[in-house]
Amino acid sequence: MKIYAHRGASGYAPENTITAISQALFEYPCDGIEIDVHLSKDKKLVVIHDETVDRTTNGQGQIKDLTYEELRKLSAWAKFGEKFKDEYIPTLDEVLSLVKKSGKEINIEIKAGSDKYPGIEEAVIEKIHEYRLSSKTLLSSFDHKAMLLSKEIDPKLRTGLLNRKKIENPTEYLRKHKADAMNYSYLALTPSQTKEIKNAGYEVNTYTPNTVFTLGYCIMCGADTLITNYPDKAYKIANK
Repeated sequence: MKIYAHRGASGYAPENTITAISQALFEYPCDGIEIDVHLSKDKKLVVIHDETVDRTTNGQGQIKDLTYEELRKLSAWAKFGEKFKDEYIPTLDEVLSLVKKSGKEINIEIKAGSDKYPGIEEAVIEKIHEYRLSSKTLLSSFDHKAMLLSKEIDPKLRTGLLNRKKIENPTEYLRKHKADAMNYSYLALTPSQTKEIKNAGYEVNTYTPNTVFTLGYCIMCGADTLITNYPDKAYKIANK
């Protein structure tokens, strides 16, 4: 079983920031991180969860309408406290550089595919190749068409299909999309379907169990990876 820090160690520092990511990669006992990627107005790959900057920064507006220079000026402290006021929205380059240095793994969630951000799949995959992290990377998205396109760009790159609800005939769905993993909400996770998917040779990863109960439940179900805000807590429970 693997443990990924969700948006970095986001239980302890503002999500998707250099501090949260660095803590997960260099301070906490986990196997990797999960982050989110959008494209700025000037086609920079930026690491932030929402389509807008409103929730996690002191700014307003959609990412697609803002240049990276404009994004970089924002404070990404996410209401965590004044000590994080200098946090900013990082680029995918900055994050991949840290991942490479750490030797750990990364799950990159493409928040929306080419319908919203033309060329984002190819741009992300180019960066993965540039940092020679293909073997350490899982691409995922709720946009399953984006994952199918990613496989067409690089058939060897691992992809995961994000789902909030249980999928009927999951192995057929995975085969149809040429994916390698089902990334389920822990609310959709069941022991029987997890077993079915794994027996067919696919992975089952789950987000975002953060409590002792939900972490324990996902472990009982047999999930391959726990994607959690508290990697240290997950590590202790998984290694009891």
